[in-house]
Amino acid sequence: MGAVFKRELKNYFTTSLGYIFIGLYLLFASVSFVMSIFLPNMLQGQPVYYANLLDFLAWVGIFLIPILTMRLWPEEKSQKTDYLLLTSPNSLYKIVLGKYFAALVMFLIVTVITFVYAGLCIGFANSEVLNILINYIGFVLLGASFIAIGFFASVITNNQVVAAIIGFVLCMGSLLLSSIAGNFGDIVREVILWLSIPVRFSSFLMGRLVIEDIVYLVTFSALMIVIITKIIEMKKR
Repeated sequence: MGAVFKRELKNYFTTSLGYIFIGLYLLFASVSFVMSIFLPNMLQGQPVYYANLLDFLAWVGIFLIPILTMRLWPEEKSQKTDYLLLTSPNSLYKIVLGKYFAALVMFLIVTVITFVYAGLCIGFANSEVLNILINYIGFVLLGASFIAIGFFASVITNNQVVAAIIGFVLCMGSLLLSSIAGNFGDIVREVILWLSIPVRFSSFLMGRLVIEDIVYLVTFSALMIVIITKIIEMKKR
């Protein structure tokens, strides 16, 4: 797993993809922070609701994370290295996890850089550290789920652009799922809301650390990893 992880992480920085992902994410984060938090709130001494920034960045992730994950498997096919990976001593689970964690680290790099904005809010707007920490826990878990979805999209097609489009549609669908719940009966609505990723994420934005939501998001990512591995195994035969 370690060798695959190092190779994938290195590839992000030897190509333009990693820099584009980090640059665009930080651009959107900076503009949102200045326009929605710094100018209207901090300069006027108003209370700052930092969760608004992470909520916005979650929507940005719908567009950018599929771009980050689109090459995870199609690139192996295009470079004819998929056979080498599948016949290596590493188990398929380790290969998949190595790729997944490389993409997750890229997302964490962006997330850590945004701590600067959190520090400004804590230092100048007296924002609550605990609430911001809980916000970030939810944000990281949401990003991990999106990466798993994007990875899934990359293994069901051999085209990177198609993988990005499918990943975008699936991530968007996961966030819009709760909005259609009202069109169904009580039981179906409750099931949809229980499965809804944004409903789970919303508790973190409100500063509530709910163990059930943490378990759900972690389990979702783990289940997606299992599904991805099984799909690759099927292609291997």
